This record gives sequence, C-alpha cells and structure tokens, in this order.
Amino acid sequence: MGRMMLKRFIIPLLLALSISLRLVSAEELRVGAEVVIIQAGELWDQKVKTDKVWPGLVLRVLAIKDGKLYLKHHKHGWLNQTQAIPLNRAAIDTLANLIKINPTEAKLFQGRGEVWLSLGEQDNALADFNEAIRLKLTADSFHSRGLVWLHKGEFNKAIADFTEALTLNPTNAGIFVNRGNAWSELRQYDKAIKDFSKAIKLDPRDFSAFHNRAITWNTVKEYGRAISDYREAIRLAPQQSLSYGSLARIYATCDEDKHRDGKLAVALAIKACELSDWKDDNELENLSVAYAEYGDFPQALEYLEQANQLNSTANKGMRENMREAFNKGHAYRDVRK
Repeated sequence: MGRMMLKRFIIPLLLALSISLRLVSAEELRVGAEVVIIQAGELWDQKVKTDKVWPGLVLRVLAIKDGKLYLKHHKHGWLNQTQAIPLNRAAIDTLANLIKINPTEAKLFQGRGEVWLSLGEQDNALADFNEAIRLKLTADSFHSRGLVWLHKGEFNKAIADFTEALTLNPTNAGIFVNRGNAWSELRQYDKAIKDFSKAIKLDPRDFSAFHNRAITWNTVKEYGRAISDYREAIRLAPQQSLSYGSLARIYATCDEDKHRDGKLAVALAIKACELSDWKDDNELENLSVAYAEYGDFPQALEYLEQANQLNSTANKGMRENMREAFNKGHAYRDVRK
C-alpha cells in the first residue's frame, strides 16, 4: 500500500526582530535542504514582492544564486541567504535567543516548536506549542499541536486540535489535509475523503491532498479513483517520488485484473527510485513487485533484496511472502478484505 504522507504546516510569524547574523555558505544551504528563517523579510521575484517570511518558518531551498535562496512560502520568491540558516540544533539556539528578548511573544514559541517538530523532537515541540496556545489562541498553534498528536499516534487529540484550528481558520487547506490523515488512521474513511476533497476545493494545486485521497480510495478498493488522484498528484508534483511508487503499486499488485499493467508499473517504479536516489526501501519494494507482475522474477528478487538491505525490519512478513511467491514464479497481490 502507499504510505500516508503528512503535510507539514509552515507557520507565519508576525515579527520584526533582528539578531546578529552571519553569512552561511552555499555548501551549508544546498538545493533541496530545509532552512529556518531567522530574520523577518520579504520574498521577491523579478523585482516584485511576492510574500513575507518571519523567524521560525521552515522552508525548502529550491534554488541558490548570487547569495540568494529561492524559496516558497505561500508563493515563490528570492531571499538573502543571510536571513536563513540550515535546519539543525543551531536554529533552536537562535530562536531561544529571540525568546529571551521577548519571552511573551507566542509566535516565537510557535516558530521554535515548528523547528523542534522538523527535527523529530516531538515532546519539545509539544511544550512550545502548549506555551504558544497559553499566550495566544490561534489556528496556527492548534494546527501545529495537532501535528504533534498525529505523529504520536494520538489521533483523536489530533482531530480535536485540527477542528479547533478550522473553527478559527476554515479556509486553510493544509488543516483539512491533516485532519483527513487522522480520520484515515482511525479508519473513518468517508470523513477522510470528505476532508481531502474540501482541501482540494480550497487549493486544487495541493498534490498532498490528491496523494492522500488516492491512498484512501485505494484502501476502500475504489481503484479507478485512486489511479486518477495519483495521476493528478504526479502532474502537480512531478519531482516527488511518492505518487509514482504508489501508482506503480496499484498497477503491480491490484486484486482486480483490469487495473494491473506490469510494464507501466515497472516504468513508474523506476521513476520513483530515481527520484529517491535508489535509497528508499519502500520504492525498491514497489519496483520488486512491479517486475514480478511484468514476469521478470530474477529482477523482482534482486530489488526485494536491495530493499531488505536498506531496511531489514520493514514489512518483514510481507516481504517473506513476496520472496516465496517470486521463487514460485508468482506475482504478488495486495489483497484487501
């Protein structure tokens, strides 16, 4: 099955604080890496101001040129690289210094919580989001705390926070995506699809809403709809590997003959592996089952072994069943009850 993809929410901070900055080298701020904004500023594109950024925002670097970073918050634009630092523990120290300057500013705790969450420090993130909520109730704070609950597997708590966030900001597509994720984890698939569909209506360019709705359609055996949503997700985000691999999985393992296509499954799975630099065991597993559907069992076994070399504990029972099937010359089926 495809994997549920959580959409990290990037929080705008309404601050105008400055701190001592240093020039960060292009080697530290590389394309594809995530950075933390440490000084309020504006994004510019072709001499037009496109967006604002604030301390604590976690954004991905899309390009680097002439000492500037090309980023996307709500819109794309260029920012001086002195206004951002790599996403690491040093960013926590920087934000801690800002909090010392203004310890009652809720949005600073919000920003530091976002960085903690990006670093996988869920308990520290929760503490900062709780403090942000104590200082000021905002949709951003409830949404972010809901993400912590989602990562912790506390799905009912996540839904409660996402619902509170939607009460305060009912037009934010990202909140609907994440509440849909929580509903899906609770196997309340009708509610999940409703939330993903609402997100798509609010932001039809959000590939994660299509990707996650496709996962849910696939789970309830609405394969045609799942295929359609995965294709749209690929159209919207052609450099993201997830939807290629998940679509390949349907074409390779679907329990309805009309939806299987081994040749197309192999092509999609190879694309997913290329986009993930051949370092994602799940994508290698998808390529394995794709080759099996195509009838090339030596290749299926080879890529299954590569997947296990990368992660020997993931899907262990399932992969044993795959190996047994491939050794008998049989393709693998993802059977849903």
